[in-house]
Amino acid sequence: PDGTGDLSYSWQISTDVEEEEVTTVNTEAESISTTLTFDTYSTSFSGNNVTEDKHDLSTIWDGDYKFEDISDPDTGGLTWWTNNIEIQSRSATNWTKVRLSREDGENFDLKGFTYRSEGAHTYKIVNPSGDEYVVNTDSSDRGGMEDDVNTNTLEDKFSDISYVDFYSRAITVTEDWGDGMVHEYTSTKWHVDDIEVY
Repeated sequence: PDGTGDLSYSWQISTDVEEEEVTTVNTEAESISTTLTFDTYSTSFSGNNVTEDKHDLSTIWDGDYKFEDISDPDTGGLTWWTNNIEIQSRSATNWTKVRLSREDGENFDLKGFTYRSEGAHTYKIVNPSGDEYVVNTDSSDRGGMEDDVNTNTLEDKFSDISYVDFYSRAITVTEDWGDGMVHEYTSTKWHVDDIEVY
């Protein structure tokens, strides 16, 4: 005791240490670019892979990535059809919305994707901050020509994100078949494939 009520201790430890070679291991996982090709899919995380063409799916899994139909109201749907996903819309006023996210909730970069349109449409993607990128819009009955995806926009607005929403909305087309016969329809299928994520 030092007279103040505080105890103080001191000790000395002596050891002989041999010099060893130390190897540092980097445990941080390297980021790897992955392309989601939709050759197969699962309806649950780590579930059985299937190749059955199916409409109105609530979720599609490709490895660690989940596609979830978050539309409200649902006026279309999420489909897996012959090695790609389809984001279908049968409404000119409501959006079909499909969210892409990771199972572990980690952020990712959307680097690119390919697509094909079917039917008159507007297709866009939206990031968590609400930034939109209109990928394509066309009011012709067949859906017109596809534009190249702008990878500069993806890098600027769709990097280090927790999810990306794919939006699809049909545009009503009226065809005059002659003799007073008019056909009107509202339907589009956004065929999406080869989604590159990092």
